[in-house]
Amino acid sequence: MLIMIDNQGRPSIKNVLKVIVIVIVFFILTTSNLSAVYDLHSKGDADGNGIINTTDYFYYVAAVMGGKIPATVNPDFNDDGEVGASDRAIIIETLNQPSLQPTPTPTPFTLVNKKMVFAEKYRSTIGSATNEFVSLGYYEFLANGVAKIHSTIFDGKSDVPPTKSAKKHGAMDAPYAPNATCVAPINTSINKPTAKSNNDFVCSWEVIDNILKVRIGTVTHEWRLVDQTSFSYRINKDLIGSGTNVYSETDGFGYLTDSVSSEKIFQSNLLDYYRSELMQNVEPNDNPWTYFQTSLSSTVFKPTTDPNVVSYSHAAPFTGHKKMWGETSILFNDAPSSNLMIFINGGHDYNENGCLDETGHSQQMLGVKEGDKITKMVGIEYSWETDGYPILSILRYYKPNTSSNVSIKLVSPPIPDLTKGQTYTLAWTSTNAPPGAYVGNIQLFKVASSFLNSSKLPCLPQDQCSGSSHWISQAIITIVLI
Repeated sequence: MLIMIDNQGRPSIKNVLKVIVIVIVFFILTTSNLSAVYDLHSKGDADGNGIINTTDYFYYVAAVMGGKIPATVNPDFNDDGEVGASDRAIIIETLNQPSLQPTPTPTPFTLVNKKMVFAEKYRSTIGSATNEFVSLGYYEFLANGVAKIHSTIFDGKSDVPPTKSAKKHGAMDAPYAPNATCVAPINTSINKPTAKSNNDFVCSWEVIDNILKVRIGTVTHEWRLVDQTSFSYRINKDLIGSGTNVYSETDGFGYLTDSVSSEKIFQSNLLDYYRSELMQNVEPNDNPWTYFQTSLSSTVFKPTTDPNVVSYSHAAPFTGHKKMWGETSILFNDAPSSNLMIFINGGHDYNENGCLDETGHSQQMLGVKEGDKITKMVGIEYSWETDGYPILSILRYYKPNTSSNVSIKLVSPPIPDLTKGQTYTLAWTSTNAPPGAYVGNIQLFKVASSFLNSSKLPCLPQDQCSGSSHWISQAIITIVLI
């Protein structure tokens, strides 16, 4: 029996009452907390993080399929001792009713003293006159809603020839001109996009519910925070102005960064591989823009005699020219504004003289440096064309998600039931994860017809396939059923 005594060594009823009160309060608080946790668990919170989402569903799928899940995860939502159809019904009901899901508290962060690099496109119509623009630059966020914008504008109507730099493309390895020296008068200058104007303005900004609004004069640019992990932004809606100018076809990419300055950068500062998104227009101003997913492998570029230039030449067959080659070069440290401004220029060797003396495609990129690596870039393309309208593009390069060696398991529907034009839910688990770990995700796959009756699914990119275990270069792969 426990007897409480006072400071005189005598039994104390007062101390006993204090202990009883403390125990009761602790019990109430603990029970209340456990009740809240249990309430969420009974609605589908498998991992106990207070949020019910597709991750919890994946844990349920893994458990049903015999996959490994962490010991702290419990997808038995009704606590009947087994994970089955009734548990699936519970989480599906919650996922289909957002009102039943707790609202997560966003992690606050500030834009003050940050920069945001951006590439943006928009169509401007005044009366019957239409023009399109692409711009590249960055915002500098100051206190009290004040910002500065530093941007370069490229005009779709101008179709002006490129600006030739003093730097040259590397030697092309085309087999049809092995002795070509590409010296004067042949001009192999690396071409840069020619800007309409360079702008430096004071503007205002505000953030409301993860929507960033930047007001430049009478025009508002509205950006949406897409991913707080990478601080990635995307244009949220068309530009809003107060005059007769009507804006449409507005879109853009942006990334937050601490700095837009750097010491000199070189090929070693690039990642080996980038994924890319690009929006492009190659026709007159009223033509719709086209969306592409591309990539950039920096390791294929070879050093040249200039430490600021790397080049890559390769076979590039063209209609009527099956043996034609092409070349692309990356130019570093050639912009007075920032060493993080990178130029990419390349194209076909149309005259097949073994030298890239064509104007080609001209891109201008602005990078985000983390440590000693440029992990992401935004950029524009402004390439002169003889038809009177330039090629206009905006694009972003970004670091792929961490690769995983995975084996694919189909959840629903069974493979023989796959039908063209439909979307399917797939789950995958890692084949090399440590004991107790589980990786799960929904994958949207493009399965060719030849795979419809096979348990093996194709992997991308093709050069990274390895037996029945497929090396996935991104955690989420977007593939369409054909």
